[in-house]
Parts: sequence; C-alpha cells; structure tokens
Amino acid sequence: MAEDGAIEFISDRKRSNPVDFDAHWCEPKPSEISIATAMPLFSNEESLRVGFLTAAYGLWFKNFGYSFVLQSAMNIVRQQILSPQIELMPWNYLIEVPTRGVNNLGIGIMRFGLDYFPIALVYDHLVILPSAKRAHPQSTTADQISKKLLNLGEQISPRYQHRCVGPAVLICDGQEIILPDLIPKTTIPPQYCWLDQWD
Repeated sequence: MAEDGAIEFISDRKRSNPVDFDAHWCEPKPSEISIATAMPLFSNEESLRVGFLTAAYGLWFKNFGYSFVLQSAMNIVRQQILSPQIELMPWNYLIEVPTRGVNNLGIGIMRFGLDYFPIALVYDHLVILPSAKRAHPQSTTADQISKKLLNLGEQISPRYQHRCVGPAVLICDGQEIILPDLIPKTTIPPQYCWLDQWD
C-alpha cells in the first residue's frame, strides 16, 4: 500500500513466467489499470464458525490440560474441528457479543435455565461447549441465561495444567462440567473444583 492509499503491485521476473513477464514489459503501458476482485464476506462462514470452536477448545485445554480433552463429551467437538465443511454440531454454539473490539480471551461457565455449560470468550463471540453430561443447552428465555468467567490465578492454574497432578473434575451446583471419563484408571486421585452459589 502506497502512502497515498494506492495499491502497489511489484513484479518479480523470478516468480513469473519469464516469457510472459518480458512480453508484458516490452508492450506499451496503459495510463490506467482497472482490477476487479470479489471478496465474499460469508463464503467461508462455516470454517469461521469452526475456527471459533477450535479456539475455545484450545483455551479450555490451556487452562485444564488433558483433563478437559480426555472427555467423551468432546468427541463431537473434535470431529467438527477436523471436518469444518460438514455440519456435525447442528445446534448453535456461537453467541455474538454486542460490543465490538473485545480483545480478551477467557473461559467460563454459562447457565441455561438449570443446566451449566463450559464457554469461552473469543474476540466478539461466546462459544458454548458440551458439558460432561449434556451435549448442548435446550432453548430458554434470555432472563434464564447467565454467565461467569473464570480467572484461574497462578495458585490454581498449575494444579490443572501440570501433568503430574490427578485429573481435574469441575462441578458447578452439583452438575459435572468437566469429567475426564476417557481415563479409565487413575494412579492419582482426581482434583475437584467446586463452583457453587450461582448469582
């Protein structure tokens, strides 16, 4: 991009067909060049949606390590990430946050009526992931939805991210949010994190 806002094209003979390159530069040049290109905004919408899902999955893995990914409830998420062109998760797992320019990334819990689900804040979207026992929330009214973002401080995060500790189980008001059921037998007892008294 030039200083005046014009788009500059730089030709490189080494990266072009030499015959076409030389022929182009030997011919008279027009005074104006017009270039038309299409940029369909939603042509890759499904891949973009799965990109948010992938980022959310990665954020939970960053905070809870293998305890999060070693859940059979995440199988559908992994399948969707590997096949973004096929709709494998037919429910709406994205909620657009009305405020633009949200730069924070975070994880949290969202309550739909009486059911709790892990969520992630990724740029301007909340991503809803399956809980240990429920694939997705049932439809409910806006006044029955609330969320809490989790802040895993230095004293908490190593407990879950480090490989030497037992599997982490996250329970909110008696509902299992994270339950690493793909670990059949553990040599170290599970670590429990309780989130109660939802406001």
